[in-house]
Amino acid sequence: MAALSTIASQFAAARRTVAPQPGSPTPPPPPPSGGTSGNIILTNASGPVVSEVPIVTGIPFPAGTLFDLAELRLEDPTTTVQKDAQFDELVKHPDGSYKAVQVVYSDAVGASATTQRLVYGPGTTRATNGTVIGATTNSGVTTVSDGNTVVTFDVKGNMTSAARAGATTITGSWLEETEAAVAARLFDSVNSVGSVVTIEENGPKRVVVKVRGTLRSSGGVNYRQFVTRWYIYAGTGVIDFDDTTVDEQSSSNENSGIPLVLSYASRSFTRKFTYSVDGTPQYRFGGESAAMYSGNITGEHYLFQDGDFPYTRAIGVPCPGHTFAYSGVGTGTYAPGFMNIQGSTGSKRVGIFLKDLWQCFPGELNINTGTFELRYFTRRGVSTWQTTAPANPEYQGNDYKRPNPLYSRSAGIAYTYRGRIHLHSAAKSDAELHAENTLFQRNDLECMAPQAWYLTSGVFGDLMAIDAEAATGQVAWFLRSNIRIAITNMLPTQSGGQGGSSTSAGGGTMFGKRDYGDRIRTDSEQPNFQQGTHISSDALFELFLMTGKKEFWDFAFTETEHYYDVDLRHAPYIPYANYGAPASNAPAGGTRFQGHNALDHEGDHDYSEHYHVSGMPHKWMLTCDKRAKDCLEETMTWIEYITRYTHKMPFVLGDKYRESDRYFGYPILGMVEANKAFNSRSYHVAIAARVQYMIDWMKTDSPHFGYNPDTGLKVYGASPSPYAWPTGTPIGMNQFTAGTGVWACQRADNSYGGYTTGTSPWFSMPTLEGISQFRDMELAWLATGAVATINMSDLNHMMFQEMKYLIRFCFDETTQRFTYSEEARPPSFNTPGDSAGSVHNTLGCNVMLYIDKLYRDELAAGRIANPEWYTETIGTKLPILNQMYSNMMWNTSSTTNSQPYTTYGYEKTFSSFYRRTQRMGYHA
Repeated sequence: MAALSTIASQFAAARRTVAPQPGSPTPPPPPPSGGTSGNIILTNASGPVVSEVPIVTGIPFPAGTLFDLAELRLEDPTTTVQKDAQFDELVKHPDGSYKAVQVVYSDAVGASATTQRLVYGPGTTRATNGTVIGATTNSGVTTVSDGNTVVTFDVKGNMTSAARAGATTITGSWLEETEAAVAARLFDSVNSVGSVVTIEENGPKRVVVKVRGTLRSSGGVNYRQFVTRWYIYAGTGVIDFDDTTVDEQSSSNENSGIPLVLSYASRSFTRKFTYSVDGTPQYRFGGESAAMYSGNITGEHYLFQDGDFPYTRAIGVPCPGHTFAYSGVGTGTYAPGFMNIQGSTGSKRVGIFLKDLWQCFPGELNINTGTFELRYFTRRGVSTWQTTAPANPEYQGNDYKRPNPLYSRSAGIAYTYRGRIHLHSAAKSDAELHAENTLFQRNDLECMAPQAWYLTSGVFGDLMAIDAEAATGQVAWFLRSNIRIAITNMLPTQSGGQGGSSTSAGGGTMFGKRDYGDRIRTDSEQPNFQQGTHISSDALFELFLMTGKKEFWDFAFTETEHYYDVDLRHAPYIPYANYGAPASNAPAGGTRFQGHNALDHEGDHDYSEHYHVSGMPHKWMLTCDKRAKDCLEETMTWIEYITRYTHKMPFVLGDKYRESDRYFGYPILGMVEANKAFNSRSYHVAIAARVQYMIDWMKTDSPHFGYNPDTGLKVYGASPSPYAWPTGTPIGMNQFTAGTGVWACQRADNSYGGYTTGTSPWFSMPTLEGISQFRDMELAWLATGAVATINMSDLNHMMFQEMKYLIRFCFDETTQRFTYSEEARPPSFNTPGDSAGSVHNTLGCNVMLYIDKLYRDELAAGRIANPEWYTETIGTKLPILNQMYSNMMWNTSSTTNSQPYTTYGYEKTFSSFYRRTQRMGYHA
């Protein structure tokens, strides 16, 4: 997760621009090696100066550009000499061309940026790499070798040796976890039964070995599941790894509340190694401010990082902020997270690096005679370990308390830790070790194509460059008034942090493994952890590409990693009863929250109507993060399962409780966003079934109760319960065949008033956005000759009629913005969005432009049989609204607020909006 080794440098680095700014010239590249379709200059970020750096990046390609990975070549841009590299598919376009490609190579990082040239297309040739790495398996033993570095794994996936230049430094490695219960049983991967070892990548530049198993005691008792990946890079001596411990036991029915007894609780979670060096073994531990603690290994030597976040419950009282301290071989505040072992003689040396040690407290680096450990989670001085939560909610006085082990209150939580060992071919100075660690910790996208390549590829949307430091514009406002302030106010050296009221500071990235990448809502007395609902990190990644601002990258990166570990339920469970699914285990992948927030990241049921994928598709395509891909596949399976019941076919108007809480829109939008990373035809067909559900809903006649713009009155029918449809004299009828269709809800005001059969922009706009993105994917499939999955005319008119309804019944002329619903109108209904005046508007900006253009195109093509249905609203009013909202989004003041509202996602409008306003003439 993105962070540097000191707080002072963290915020300074966050201000660094990592992509070309709008308007900055990109010099033309020198001629490529010849006979090719095109080439891209890739730029490696500058120092600290480190040699033997493995680099992995995802490079997008426009549809129809690249059809064969053999037609890729990485070369020095000045000499055209080929560089050793590996190219792998991430995802393809519907036409079979590559949409994103993983590029793996290694290079020295210098004080200045360096460049590579990626040549692509017919005529491109590539010779065999000079140094080739590969893996073989014989009798269950997996051996990885590049001719110099050799690593072996046993049948259970435990590392048994790692050598460089004939010097075996690592003689074994395994995972250990100790339960918090009084028995304190030890479980490890050595005793695992049924472990599955898979070679996911097999050279020529990198080998990836995936291990999946169960931590098990010597007495044969199973504990937690684990997933480990080993990444071995040719010619570098670098071995990266990530370890995930995950509670996959089936969950009981939690619809009635969250149990106090913890589903899972551990005293420690550790990656352990055995080692061998020549002569007297010596240690070095990195300290803050370039300090180094060193000596001979005579027993146990450790550096323990601890921290705390004392949330204060009282409303209006700012929190005191985080505290951090490390102890052991040295003392300080922020342990940078590395150690080194070498012998007084010989060439056996190993650097050991743990990602985000101080940020993910409590943890420890530990060295002893013959062993060293990355203690991902550990505490010192604890005499009593808790196996139940202190209370529900967890307060002691005004302070919010949590259990002291590594824990999960309900099944399904996961924790992922990342590390590196580097078998050094030569002795490293203190400064070199610090430099290597700084580079390892920063988690930038170390290699990037030119900004324009991402923006014009179409892979991440129809994007354009935006100056986030401009005096006006919604993106500039968002950076200054939300993201940047949130980061600043959450630094431990600042007072404040997460406050108990909307007037106190807070809202930013937190620390501690359970929270790192998370935020707390600033408008709540309780420490409700914000789940980043709705649009979430997808737009943050896109805003990074559009602006080059690292703050957007950091938020997206850490928020996504937090989400896919902590906020997804990685275990089967009994689903929420109102979904209508059977009272049996649904698949893993459900969301672990209810509403916008959850106390301690726990909800007594999931919330599919707030479903989102939180940047996982973008993280996979940009960083090639295999954990993101795993979790994305998992949650895609879950949402497909649960929507069989929320989108039950055939559609019957009265058989399902419907309201504006987005049971229907956000699942479709999430499914579309997820499938951008897979381009699965079968999943596209599954999305089409949900879109067909919306068409059938639209085509079902229903009475219209709600707001009557002709009289200014609200018309209610008799409604004995929220589950019953109103009866009485309606305003009119919702009829698709007459041009007045709508997704009529049983209540459209999210419980804030009476019951109507109107609709809500907060429901309809995201639904329309998802359907518009589905429509574009459908057109891409049709262009390849695929069979249609939907009636395009019905889909178009559904979009027209829903937008017509929203403009007529849900747009408030006085305030010049969309209301929450046609009944909940200002000033009777007030939210931060209403008072701020922009949130409700931005939610539908992008899809309004989409429908505007679609209507014009269909009208010009003569495919609208009844244009009079739409003339007043779509034909006349929609262009005016688009112009108004375009001006607001481009020209709004970027003045900094005193504190940011938590980023719901509403204010992060879809990034394609800006380019679309230009294409349609709404903005210069």
